[in-house]
Amino acid sequence: LTELELLRVETFFRGNQTQIFVGKSLANLQTDRLTDWQLKFTGIPVVLLDLGGTKSRRQRRIQLILAERGTGFTLWSDTIDNLSNYEAAGPTFHTMRTSTDHRQIAGLSFDAADAAQQLFRHIETLTSDPANIRLSTPKRASRTSSLLRFWMTGKSGGGGHKIKTPAKMPPPRKCDISQPCFFQHVTSVDSTDRGKFFSLQAFVPSN
Repeated sequence: LTELELLRVETFFRGNQTQIFVGKSLANLQTDRLTDWQLKFTGIPVVLLDLGGTKSRRQRRIQLILAERGTGFTLWSDTIDNLSNYEAAGPTFHTMRTSTDHRQIAGLSFDAADAAQQLFRHIETLTSDPANIRLSTPKRASRTSSLLRFWMTGKSGGGGHKIKTPAKMPPPRKCDISQPCFFQHVTSVDSTDRGKFFSLQAFVPSN
């Protein structure tokens, strides 16, 4: 994969409160049906860590995505949780249980062993944090919150104090917003590319 191809995919999935890892080689997605592997897609593996806290991505989660080479469009995606059991079955082959049905196994076979190892180590690091795979952790009382509650209510319950909420700022006017800075066009497709990309054939209706 070229640097431009990696940049295209990273730009496609970049977002606020999201960390991105783009695999350095192509991978084949296969599904296991009674130990008979069925090839589904070939694309670029991408790992997204959504930290939550945004309107579009409220939940903290790890997503594994297979992006189409040349467009960056999603061919397949799944969530890695505490039951996924993501593991390296070989130098260039990874397996995981799908989040929709943990009895179903998905496999990724990579073109390069070093790229497979890099992606596995990255996923291993992310899944070592229980918060990323939706496991509950002990909650610790915040000292700041306790002091704030004490200041508001008072130790003896004597009425407390009111906190003044800051005045709401009006949204900026359209004329105050600048044009995009440092814009770089990295992806372009049209109707003539229909025969080249699977995503256009499968997801875009023909005229």
